[in-house]
This record gives sequence, structure tokens and C-alpha cells, in this order.
Amino acid sequence: LRRGKMMHVEQEPSLAHLPLCHPTIIQQTCRRLNGGQDATTVKVANLREILSAENGDVRLLLQKLRLNPVHGRLSCARVCKASVRHFLAKGIRLPPASDLACYSVGGREDCDVNVSPTELIRSLGRSSKESDNVEDAVALAPDGPSEDPSSG
Repeated sequence: LRRGKMMHVEQEPSLAHLPLCHPTIIQQTCRRLNGGQDATTVKVANLREILSAENGDVRLLLQKLRLNPVHGRLSCARVCKASVRHFLAKGIRLPPASDLACYSVGGREDCDVNVSPTELIRSLGRSSKESDNVEDAVALAPDGPSEDPSSG
């Protein structure tokens, strides 16, 4: 990144390190899953597309998460909470908050790496060649399901 050039990162400052499944995160994620439209539910078909999964695999996932769609839709909050509950029940460690990542070294696991878009851009700027456009180097959170450009 060139010195002196300002860079805009689309992230609300209030989203830094909120607890998992915080209402603000759920609202933002649900909006992305619904193509930018405000919503509290998501179509099962949208989840299938995002996960690149077959219908049977999605049905199995929903069974494991103990989620029952109503008219083909799921509550975004319930999907988040059920996912966290499922991972914790399986003994999988999750970070305590958003924009943090876990890693394991020598049998010790920590969840303290800041992976917020702002920090990733800052790290990228320190470690990569100069670039006129940050999108050339990193793609941040798409706005929901998108069409495959090669499909027509």
C-alpha cells in the first residue's frame, strides 16, 4: 500500500470483538445472507448455496443443530446459537469473541489472534508488496450468495 494513501475498510467500529452471536453480528450476517436486505431469517436454500452443499447434507446439518425450518426459513439468531452450542458440545474451542482466531502450538491452544478486517489490512500492508487497490490483495466478506460468473 502506498504511503499517504487512505484506505477505507467497511467495518463498523462497534463490531470489534463483540461476543459470538451478538445481536449486531447476527443482524449484519443475516443481511448479507439475504442479499443486503434487512431480515431476521434466512432461506435454507441460501445456506445450502453458501455452504455449497447438497439438500441431504443440509438436512443432516439442521438435524445435528436441532433446527427446524418454518416455511423454508431459519432464524439467523437460532442458527448462530445452535452452531456455537454444537461446537462447544463436541469439545471444539471457539474464540470468546468476534474477529479473534484460535491456534495451537505445542499442545497449547490460544484464541487471541486479532483477525479483524482492519488488522488484516494493517498486517497485509506491512508484509506485502505495494498495491494500488486493496481488493487486489484481499477479498473481505461478500454481501451474501452470489452467482458464479462462469455460469452465464
